[in-house]
This record gives sequence, C-alpha cells and structure tokens, in this order.
Amino acid sequence: MHYAGNIGGMLHKDAEEYGWVGAGSADIKHSWPVMRQMTGDYIHSLNFAYGVGLRGAGVDYKEARAVSTGPTSLTHTTNAGKATNVTFDRAIISTGGRPVTLPIPGAQLAITSDDLFWLKQSPGTTLIIGGGYISLECASFLHHLNSRQGKPVSVMIRGPVLRKMDQVSKEYTMRSLQRSLALCALFSCLNFQSHVSSFSLIPCLFSFLLLRAAMRRDGR
Repeated sequence: MHYAGNIGGMLHKDAEEYGWVGAGSADIKHSWPVMRQMTGDYIHSLNFAYGVGLRGAGVDYKEARAVSTGPTSLTHTTNAGKATNVTFDRAIISTGGRPVTLPIPGAQLAITSDDLFWLKQSPGTTLIIGGGYISLECASFLHHLNSRQGKPVSVMIRGPVLRKMDQVSKEYTMRSLQRSLALCALFSCLNFQSHVSSFSLIPCLFSFLLLRAAMRRDGR
C-alpha cells in the first residue's frame, strides 16, 4: 500500500518533471531532452551549493588545475590561464575518479558514463561494458527508459558483477538484471570460464554494432 501510494504520487506529480509524458496512460512516452535539462540543472545547483558551503566555512576554494612543483609546493592554473604558486605543510589529494576509455580500435565510437548524461537524445539500443555499480546503474535506468520503445540494453562483463560488494547483494543484483536485461559475458579465448557459457553473446554483438552505427550517425 505504501509503495502503491508513492508510485501514484510520482506518476501524477513528479513524472512530467523527469521527462515522462502521458504518465498513467497507455500512450506514456519519455522525453530525453526534458530529463537532460532537469539533470543538468540539478548538477549545476549541487556544484554551486558545494562552492557556497565551502566558502561559508572559510575554505579558500579555487577552481583550477594543480601541478606539483616540489615536496611542499604547487602551482594551480585557472581556465583563464592565471597561475598561482602555493606552499603548504601537508597536502591531501582526493581527486575522485573518471571513467577510462578502453584502449582498443573503435573506442572513439563509444562514450563514457559521464558523456551519457549530456547526450541530446537517448542513445537507444545500447551495449554497456563493465560490471561495476555505475555500469549497472546506467544499464538499469536506460532499460526502464527505453523498454517501451523496443530498444534493448545489454551489459557485457568479464567476471562477477559488483566485485567489492557482499555476496548477497551481488546475487540479488544478478537475478534482477537477468530478469530485465540481456546480460552478457565478455570472456577471453585464452581464459574461458565455464560459468559464463549460459549467457548469449549474440544480443551483445548485435547491440554493439547498432551502437557503433548510432555513434557514427551522431558524428562520434
């Protein structure tokens, strides 16, 4: 009952803001541009709030690229080209992470999870490579956005998903994905693992070809 009430509220109040048109009807459709605009506005508001919060706490916050120039010094340069030298007693490096483009032929035809959020249109039929939580998160929301349009989402992995999470979480995630996605396994011919033989590579290869074609049409 609780979930039913929440879902009803979302359909009638929040769905349109996230790009759903005709929520609750048989003609429900999703607008990627509307969702993209909302997502971009939200990300910008977060960045602005973080900056205000840091400055309010007395933190000297700089948006610049830093290069170490010694054991207790660095130079940071803004986008406008202004360079400043800084010295310190101790430095804490906490840069976060970014997705890595695969060093393979044709990699320029693919996009990263960061790029996905700024696409002007839905990627449509998609192959997602990787079994980490960001990969599976992207696969899940793309599946639910695309499933009504008949554009499948496939996941290609080379081993267990969510390797750093506990076993129960991994097994539950795998079962959920297998029910809703064309979950595929990437394996090396030099290191074949029998436990992946039950998955089909055909949907993945088909999706990959479509993805490459779509990226070419988009100029990527």
